[in-house]
Amino acid sequence: MKFLSYRLYLIFLPILLFGLVGEGYGQDCDVCKPNQNTRRSFIIQNVFLTDSDGERLGVDDCISGTKIWIKIEYTAQVTTYNLNILTDLLIAKNLLPENNRIEKIELFKSEVPRTTGNNLGTLEFEVDIPSGFNCNDENLTLTNTQAFWTANSTAVDNLCDYPPGLCNVFDQSFEVGVDGFLYNYDYLIECLIDEDGKFGVTFFITTLAGGDRSYEINWNIQRNGVLDNTGVNGGFSYTISNLESTDVISSDLEINSTPSDNPTDLEDIIIPDEILLFNYQREDDERTAEENPNGSITLEDGVLIPESYRFFWTSEDGTFISDEPELVGVEGGGYFLTVIDEDTGACRTYDLSISSRILPVIYKSIKLNYSETLRLVFFTWSTTKEWEASHFEIERASQGINFEKVGEVKAAGWSDQLTEYVFEDKMLPLTGGNLLYRLKQVDFNGDYHYSEVLSVRIPGMEFTQGVWRAFPNPTDGNALQVSLLDASQYNEEPITFRLIHPMMQTPALTVDSETAMNEALSGGLSRMPKGVFVVEVQWGQKIEHIKVLKKY
Repeated sequence: MKFLSYRLYLIFLPILLFGLVGEGYGQDCDVCKPNQNTRRSFIIQNVFLTDSDGERLGVDDCISGTKIWIKIEYTAQVTTYNLNILTDLLIAKNLLPENNRIEKIELFKSEVPRTTGNNLGTLEFEVDIPSGFNCNDENLTLTNTQAFWTANSTAVDNLCDYPPGLCNVFDQSFEVGVDGFLYNYDYLIECLIDEDGKFGVTFFITTLAGGDRSYEINWNIQRNGVLDNTGVNGGFSYTISNLESTDVISSDLEINSTPSDNPTDLEDIIIPDEILLFNYQREDDERTAEENPNGSITLEDGVLIPESYRFFWTSEDGTFISDEPELVGVEGGGYFLTVIDEDTGACRTYDLSISSRILPVIYKSIKLNYSETLRLVFFTWSTTKEWEASHFEIERASQGINFEKVGEVKAAGWSDQLTEYVFEDKMLPLTGGNLLYRLKQVDFNGDYHYSEVLSVRIPGMEFTQGVWRAFPNPTDGNALQVSLLDASQYNEEPITFRLIHPMMQTPALTVDSETAMNEALSGGLSRMPKGVFVVEVQWGQKIEHIKVLKKY
């Protein structure tokens, strides 16, 4: 039950560390405090979702806006009365378990018959399912469950009137079951950004409902009839990389060794021939301040564009500019182009820039080199001339947009001789993939210009469910990074984080980016005692706890 255990740990950790906050269900009498003669007369065995006739619901039947009942199967040594069950209803996304929410509910039955032998009794309670709930996306679990009862039928007004000892505290959680097991998946062809034109295809689960929640996920991805083992299996997605044109990719998915009630039937993917490759000509924006921009990015004469191709131009800040194949009458700056073939789903991205004046630096070379042993990128460049050059800012992006500064190197200033520079990028994203790098050369007066964009492919690390992931884990106490895994859950909000250990915790610190958070982590890491601690990450209205083991 790795999946469920991880989810429950995140929910209960604040309670374990800081104590229960708030009044809970009421006063102290709502806490089961059995004496030594406690009678475990009422035991919950199973919990299901049913309709009004007591029939178990399937994964397609339980949606918000409908009446739903919870059926509890139980054993009871004697007939009990005034049964009152207090429990937390945990609602969790199947594919995003960190988006948990809890609703406290109370269930009551005036009389509960005893059971005999191996027979199970049943109780049914009508519940209001939260708005937006859907079994295709979410699951329900009863946690922190307590049961109170009396030995006779005399009515009780409140929990404080229940006799001591006639109660149970259930240590385990109860998954609220539904009939059926449904899962589906789809795929996405990654955009080409490498000069070698290698393709990548990512398969990902789109629906997951029902079944046993200790999900064992097995991807069967074959390349030209041979099983692929280059990707990380067992997760909600699988990526196969370095594909050549005409490669045939077949796929299958099996979870818990059980077929889906409505299995996915994807045709084989045939990697297209080398496509979407254009040579663009760039004219700098050379003008006075009063004139309109006259920069352009145009295709070579005679280039034929297939009807299925679509073009999307954006500026450096992500603003959409044009859906035409070319840009004319634009000012100096960086521009991003994505070309999509609607027939095959393949795409390619371009990073193009034009200048508005003579660059103050002449480059001789710009190179990237990835060291798998050290897991860092060496960014080297050299210049033959520099005029009023203050410094170089190294910028990195993982998807062709949203470049972020990751380092800075001082420039020579004025020079007409060969000058060589090197920068080591050690804070690489755990997800790997294609990383883009460029130089932002800044003058003494604050003007700046961008170099060409280089790319390098970084192998990804194995990940668990969640928006963020800590690495290395376990850590020896010398290094720790927290990296974003699910970019769709993060919208560039400020990040507040702290380290929590049962013996201590660091003050909460707010930073503007993932890079700034990792730069600040080292100070807190050195103060953490050895053993298990938690990295708490907050952004927007979300919070996530990541368990880390410090060995020394």
